[in-house]
Amino acid sequence: MPGKNLRPLGGFPLISHAIKTAVSVSAISDVVLSTEHPMIAEIGASFGAQVPFLRPKEIADDMAALIDVVRQGYTHFTAQGRTFNGVLCLQPTAPFIKSSTVTKAIELLKESGCDSVTTVSQMSEGHPYTAKRMESQNVITNFCDPPLGVDVSSRQSREPAYFLTGGFYLRSISLIESGARDGHVLGDDGRAIQVSEVEATDINTELDFRFAEFLLKEGLV
Repeated sequence: MPGKNLRPLGGFPLISHAIKTAVSVSAISDVVLSTEHPMIAEIGASFGAQVPFLRPKEIADDMAALIDVVRQGYTHFTAQGRTFNGVLCLQPTAPFIKSSTVTKAIELLKESGCDSVTTVSQMSEGHPYTAKRMESQNVITNFCDPPLGVDVSSRQSREPAYFLTGGFYLRSISLIESGARDGHVLGDDGRAIQVSEVEATDINTELDFRFAEFLLKEGLV
């Protein structure tokens, strides 16, 4: 979806929803927009985000690791002598994340001393026990073997499973400074806040965008 961050959702650019959420959280000291696009920078600033730099080209393409974007922004501020308790990366593709959810995550990070806090939602469709690999000649095999004795055919008998919604990633400073790059960079002690299907909305396709518009139209957000 080219230009999706500026596409209107509910009458406002998609990117503005994440900015407004961050601005409304009192525990967040600096709301910073990282982008290489001058127009996105201008619109983001109009909704209350700081845009102290444009993102370097080497971390501005679709293949760039998000953790590199986070660390580049963090380094910019620490070079000025600033100190922080953690860094929150709030995704513009998750417009329905609530400020109360962000606040819960910050409180959990502070109280537990964990490495990271992210968002998860319970799987309503699909399950690790029923996931399959598609091999040559349409042969299917288990993606991972379920525990012995578990009735995988019955939804009710399956252990609840959760997926990362990608809404945000809150990381401790020690994790940011560690240089870790594995997976989603959640550290050894990664924790999560469970969110609803609506709050878990993640916009990456045209269908996702239409679904988000439907949620707003029906008053479900």
